[in-house]
Amino acid sequence: MCSRFLLLILFSAIFFNSYSQTIELERYKHHSDSLLYSTHLGYSRHISVTVPFDFQEGLNQSYPLIIIFDKQNTRSYQYLIRSIDYLTSNEQMPACVIIGVGSEMEHRYFETQYIESDSSAFGHKNELFVLKELIPLAKSSLKTSDFSLLAGHSRYGFYTTAMFLKFPNDIQAVIASSPVFSQKNYDLLPLFEEIKEINISGTRYYRYGIGNDYPEECTRFDNRFEKQKITNNKYNIKGTLFPEADHNVTPGLTATSALYEIFEYWSRMQNIYLDNSMDNLSMLSSLNDSIINHYGIDIAFSLGILNGKGWNFANEKRYSEAIDAWKILLKHYPNFSEAYLYIMYAHAESGFPSVEYHQVFTQNLKSSSLYSAEEKEELVNEFRDLIKK
Repeated sequence: MCSRFLLLILFSAIFFNSYSQTIELERYKHHSDSLLYSTHLGYSRHISVTVPFDFQEGLNQSYPLIIIFDKQNTRSYQYLIRSIDYLTSNEQMPACVIIGVGSEMEHRYFETQYIESDSSAFGHKNELFVLKELIPLAKSSLKTSDFSLLAGHSRYGFYTTAMFLKFPNDIQAVIASSPVFSQKNYDLLPLFEEIKEINISGTRYYRYGIGNDYPEECTRFDNRFEKQKITNNKYNIKGTLFPEADHNVTPGLTATSALYEIFEYWSRMQNIYLDNSMDNLSMLSSLNDSIINHYGIDIAFSLGILNGKGWNFANEKRYSEAIDAWKILLKHYPNFSEAYLYIMYAHAESGFPSVEYHQVFTQNLKSSSLYSAEEKEELVNEFRDLIKK
């Protein structure tokens, strides 16, 4: 049992291999495609929802929210989904709920423009759609947390930048690809200076990448600001110029490194937790406090890291601490039924077999949507073997 489950620090290879053959994702699954009618816009938006593989209705879970605009651009959208999956699978970013938002060509210009530039624009109504309809719906039906990240390209690069500057208490991070920083009568650059005066809780991240489409915008940005004036302990702002990159390439070039940098602090905290030199669980509370202080919001450690901590203790025959570590895991991932097997294993190895988890494991496994019928049968067989010992 020990050697098999040690692999779960990187997670269940058998589960992910069979899953990835179906939809080519490891840590995520497709949830739904729908038309969402917006009362503020007066028309419906195409919405696609992708959730963590452990997402299950009715459980007490919470995930950061990523909203990717221009879902209709299939190549870029699928690449961003796979980039998120890649980083999540390698424990470099937390599992998130991902919402792709499509735009009809007849609406896209007006959605990303403001009346200061065009009296027919309804960018302000689009803001209400995001802040008053989409994000609240995600919180109520998809159990997302208060951490919201927006990703936009081209016109939506401009628009997500504007939202970052206008609503720093609602938007924690933005990744803008090939943005321009101004439209007619509407320049965003002065707002970068003004946001420093807004009181916020936690660091806000802004990342932009520009290719050969708008290199002058990078120059304008750099000429106006010295980096230390717009990057401090509350606003982490960085841009990258890709001199030879075409317009449609910038989303892929920008997103992966931006996601890594946004969640780098979170990754560092969970690596401290997993570190073998940290030989007890007492540091967990302070690490959680550090994450809350940094982001303004609690972001749970990954399932693989929490599980790995339990096995670190079990391998050292520190079974009581291993049991406590797996109980912590279950608070965040209550449908990970295997954790109950591990707890029973630790009890048995410590010389004090416990029957109190027998029924709990059986009921939890029956209700869990995390496993296929074949995987559930395998776990039941392992449970039977365990209690025979």
